Amino acid sequence: MPSDEAIVESVRTRVRPIFMSALTSICGMAPLVLFPGAGSELYRGLGSVVVGGLAVSTLFTLFVVPTLFSLAFSVWKRVGGAEKGSQI
Repeated sequence: MPSDEAIVESVRTRVRPIFMSALTSICGMAPLVLFPGAGSELYRGLGSVVVGGLAVSTLFTLFVVPTLFSLAFSVWKRVGGAEKGSQI
């Protein structure tokens, strides 16, 4: 399978589990960030950092990583990977 098709297929097959795990974690931490209560001021900062980190890492996983793989494969092909007959 060509590398471009493999990248698209891998994102297509992994998008649902990635969203499921990220959304369950984010929704589980949301009450810690959103609802006031006794002791919530202590953990509100920690919860917001964790929720923000999960959201940003999910976006990176779905958009930045496949883009970097595509760039790396195109550089590999130009440098000499395609000349030697190797397929990634």
